[in-house]
Amino acid sequence: MNYQFRLTLGLAITLIIFALNAKAQQRVQVLKVVDQNKIDIFIGDQLFTSFLYPDSLEKPVLYPLMTANGTMVTRGFPLQPQPGCPTDHPHHIGLWFNY
Repeated sequence: MNYQFRLTLGLAITLIIFALNAKAQQRVQVLKVVDQNKIDIFIGDQLFTSFLYPDSLEKPVLYPLMTANGTMVTRGFPLQPQPGCPTDHPHHIGLWFNY
């Protein structure tokens, strides 16, 4: 793992810990997806976000971001296009960190 990847992963995990503070009673799982450059984060049994770092993306991202009731707050384009969703700025995927 290179330094930039470790820094981004560390920042992502820190953000997730702060975001989950209100949900402290529920079990949090961080699961590496086999054969993919992806780590899923669950609160209870519900997906909260995924840390994606495939070679096809310029930088690692958290995508999708979900609310406590399961609503996706990140737009779908370009990874999961939705009807009526704008198709501009294909580099704006989920939440990412620049440094």
